Amino acid sequence: MEAEQKSLWRRIQRILEVKRKREQALKLEVARMERSMARVEHRAGMARRARQAAMRALRRSRLQKGARFHPSHADYLQELGARIERCKHQKQRLRESKQRAVGKLQDAMRSRKLLEKHGERLASELRASIEEREQKAMDGHSIRRFVQEGDPK
Repeated sequence: MEAEQKSLWRRIQRILEVKRKREQALKLEVARMERSMARVEHRAGMARRARQAAMRALRRSRLQKGARFHPSHADYLQELGARIERCKHQKQRLRESKQRAVGKLQDAMRSRKLLEKHGERLASELRASIEEREQKAMDGHSIRRFVQEGDPK
């Protein structure tokens, strides 16, 4: 029984190591997605600021006498609007992917903790059986010694 417990405990430790590596990989994936989301948000912010600046310049040029509206201004504003929309969609896709990855991470953490508890319980049972065997051996030695020496009374 004890050998089986040791073997099972070793297998649990190997599985735990694999689960820890998987959990670490998922943490890195979540962090990568967060960085990607930050980059996309930065690009969207830059496009929004550029659109606001272009709109201010367009308003100023319209207020000046004799200034004409050039069609390329409208194209530029339209391109900035499209860029902002692409960033929104990309950020939404990243957010959904991150949520899935966080769910996987939570499942992996839950599974690892459950396996750790099982391993700890198995290790305590193994220690208890070893202590019991040692206690029986000590009792056997005491009994033999008592029998060999006789009753001290």
